[in-house]
Amino acid sequence: MSEIGTLFLALAAIYLLECLVWAPGWAHVFQARPAGFFGAPLEVFSVLGGRWRACLANVVPGTGGVIMAETEPPPIAPAGVCTCAWRAGATAGSLAWEALEEVRADGRDVRARAGVIARTATTAFARDLASWVREVGRLAPEQRAGRIEARLRQMLSTRAARRALRRYRWCARGLKWPVRLLALAMFVALPIAIARRGLGAWPEALLVLALAIFVVVDCGRRMRRLGLAREVPAHAAMMSLAPPAAIRADDLAGRELFAGLHALAVARVACAEDDARALVATALRALEYPLPGEGEPCCEAAAWLRDAWRSTLHRWVSEEYGSCAAFIGPPEPESERARAYCPRCHQQFYRAQAECPDCAGIALEPFAAPRE
Repeated sequence: MSEIGTLFLALAAIYLLECLVWAPGWAHVFQARPAGFFGAPLEVFSVLGGRWRACLANVVPGTGGVIMAETEPPPIAPAGVCTCAWRAGATAGSLAWEALEEVRADGRDVRARAGVIARTATTAFARDLASWVREVGRLAPEQRAGRIEARLRQMLSTRAARRALRRYRWCARGLKWPVRLLALAMFVALPIAIARRGLGAWPEALLVLALAIFVVVDCGRRMRRLGLAREVPAHAAMMSLAPPAAIRADDLAGRELFAGLHALAVARVACAEDDARALVATALRALEYPLPGEGEPCCEAAAWLRDAWRSTLHRWVSEEYGSCAAFIGPPEPESERARAYCPRCHQQFYRAQAECPDCAGIALEPFAAPRE
């Protein structure tokens, strides 16, 4: 292979690596677009037992990237914090509010002296949640329930989701052409000039440098206008030390804008109607038909939170979609041979069996006999 061929292969590999986004396993990931509906990204691989996933963002520069939303409410209740997901054995259970000391954000984790008390999809929400936990911890016990329920409703706020979507699209559309020009200059014009003229390709190199500086400055300006000033130094440093990362500026700038919002609220305003309804159906059926081990709350805090979240979610679904019944009821039979279905995943079966093979422990339910 020629030297120029090797150079282009190396640049293509670098470019594709820049398109990979690492997402925590507990976050819901959307393929975000400056225009059009959000969708599901391609998950390339996962590590550490699914705790981290590598997702492919939009390959064409300036067409958006990946945003992350919450899948579960923080495990916080008036009696304390449920730590069963992070701790095991005798140390698991509810951690009383009086034991919450030195609450702080550590990346996507919210920590106290006793350890992790919550994990979030974004660093911005981790900081906000840590501050909120410190504030709620100073309240009287009888006041905490109302504040926690208000936080649950806020996570499902479609008004906040629409505002975040407008802000995201303003930011992504503004960076669309600068990042495209930078990508063309960095990955096409400069390599061709180097292959032809060697060290004489300094005009193209200066062009790449000028475009990279412009993208970094414009990205930082837009993030500050969006209230993300705390994220600017880290993003600016990364794009300055690794210029290829600047072609993902529209992705980086908007990734934290949906912080604290549940995936159902984001899908309601940003996804196609069928996709949004599918997510709602999955969430409701998971609550109504828990897997073995999920049915009984692990502690007092988890029991309160499960009831509060179910009530909040049912109220939100009724307001947004009219009724919960359409999402929980049986599916339409795929054919006359369908005999039973799984009430959790709605997979249909043509022969009698006791349980769903994918939802182990969930008993199948028969279809109603057709009316004559």
